[in-house]
Amino acid sequence: EDWLSVLERDSVGAVEIKANVPAYQKPMLYKRDGDGVILATPGEEYYNNSVPYEGVYIDYVSDLVRISNGDIQDISYTYKSMGSVAMHPSSHYTAAVQDIENGLA
Repeated sequence: EDWLSVLERDSVGAVEIKANVPAYQKPMLYKRDGDGVILATPGEEYYNNSVPYEGVYIDYVSDLVRISNGDIQDISYTYKSMGSVAMHPSSHYTAAVQDIENGLA
């Protein structure tokens, strides 16, 4: 496709993005415990999607969604599966990519 035709579009459509979070990276990406303390390592809250991710990355992506003119409709964050962690115990990042390949994220 010609890049000029893409440039002339108002919008590419409302895309929904699913992001698989492999690990916490304080202050870039983290969750808080029940007392509001920023966690450096994942615990039970990591597998709880009702506990929101926070940090610089989340703020940055939220700003991208806001200024995307509707191109990005939504982004959801989730954890890597325990199955992928068992399959790739030496790399949280490879485990997260495995989930994406498997269609879980």
